[in-house]
Amino acid sequence: MDARLSGEQVFNICTGSATSVLELVQTIASLCSQELAIRFRSPREGEIRHSYGDPAAAKQALGLSSFTELRAGFAAILAWLKGVCDTQ
Repeated sequence: MDARLSGEQVFNICTGSATSVLELVQTIASLCSQELAIRFRSPREGEIRHSYGDPAAAKQALGLSSFTELRAGFAAILAWLKGVCDTQ
């Protein structure tokens, strides 16, 4: 990244679109050609039901203007991990 920032800042690096945990695991399983055996359970006390990230601060401070679609992003991460693991 070319942006040089002073001080400590925290950014949400996200699309700004909601994604369920179920969608995340289904996407990763599909990319890994794995079948899922999902067991749903009652929510635990204090568990966060919905979480949403706002990328506005990152866009402004870091100059981010485009986003990677969830599936394409996970595919790139998995390809990178495979390359790292193959070299060890």
